[in-house]
Amino acid sequence: MVKNQTQDYIEIQLGDEYQLAAWDYDYFNCPLIPYVFKKVEVSYIGIDSETGKKKEVMEEDISLSKIVEANDKEKTKKRLEKEIKTAN
Repeated sequence: MVKNQTQDYIEIQLGDEYQLAAWDYDYFNCPLIPYVFKKVEVSYIGIDSETGKKKEVMEEDISLSKIVEANDKEKTKKRLEKEIKTAN
């Protein structure tokens, strides 16, 4: 479930000059409660399309609760849009 939530949430934008070459993510558990994920660390590498130069690996911590919240909002939005289409 956590893997699906993370993949649905992540969108990496590097600008026009860079192309995404690789990305990955790791989960970090809550030290007090085993098997409870608290955050996700996303890492990625971009390559300049003209020079081939690699952009520095970036790491960003995202709380799992924000991922779940964003995905829940997206599900609600899709459900409401479906209701509008059905009503028309």
